[in-house]
Amino acid sequence: MAVGAAGAATVTTAGAATAARWTRLGARARASWAVRMRTATLYRVLAVLMVCMAVALVATHTAYLEGLGLEGPVRVADGQADQAKEDAKDTLRRH
Repeated sequence: MAVGAAGAATVTTAGAATAARWTRLGARARASWAVRMRTATLYRVLAVLMVCMAVALVATHTAYLEGLGLEGPVRVADGQADQAKEDAKDTLRRH
């Protein structure tokens, strides 16, 4: 089935609206859960989440990662994407 440009935009907009609706429902559920929780318990949950984030940040900043092992055209495309990022950064620094 072929979908024209207008049809594709309609599908994308409908998908975005559905995602936004589910996001709002999830936020409401989490907020009601947090409101019903005792203050001390909420602080403990938040503290655990913050510690988990800190551990993740330390792990990603101190770990040594090997290269991706890309070969052939994929490696060329990756290099071109890196160069485009660097060019964009240079352009922003100049302005």
